[in-house]
Amino acid sequence: MNDTSLVPTIETERLILRGHRVSDFHDSASMWADKEVVAHISGVPSTHEQSWSRLLRYAGHWQLLGFGYWVVQSKTDGDFLGEVGLADYHRDSEPTLDGRPEAGWVLKTCAHGKGYATEAVTAMMHWADKALSCTHTSAMFDPEYAASINVAKKVVSRMKFWVAMEIKKHFSWREPGNSRFLRQQALADDQFWVGLFEKFILIA
Repeated sequence: MNDTSLVPTIETERLILRGHRVSDFHDSASMWADKEVVAHISGVPSTHEQSWSRLLRYAGHWQLLGFGYWVVQSKTDGDFLGEVGLADYHRDSEPTLDGRPEAGWVLKTCAHGKGYATEAVTAMMHWADKALSCTHTSAMFDPEYAASINVAKKVVSRMKFWVAMEIKKHFSWREPGNSRFLRQQALADDQFWVGLFEKFILIA
């Protein structure tokens, strides 16, 4: 069963944001397996198993929390362009992100550089302002990836920027991620995750 009734459909000038369907798995998995797409996210392409778990996690967010991720679809031809959304990953971090849904967006390489991310995230945040009771959201970026940072600067009005150097002294990461490679590195080097996380920017 593909019940996407819990996910509001949002339309912009060029895009449709809608709930995920099982039929989206191939497109989503292909996107997350693209080295260029994940270069500034995890750095490691996702396996089919990881992408399937992610798809189920999207559905679970909407079912249990009332927010989650959308498929970004072209209005012109219906093509799958990427995914945007808000999530609560229960990250074991200091300071805590509890009560601050984490915004994220990812687009296929062919959709980069066309303003789609700004358009989709703007629509998502307008929805969040009306639908969610939280006063802040959060997001994390590779500070070397100017494209995502520019999206955030264009979209976000009620959030404050703390650059990596400012949060370096009080933000730490305790829990290794899902990537097998990163898990191995974390076990080999206790400083790896702290070092990795200190390379990111937090919006809070």
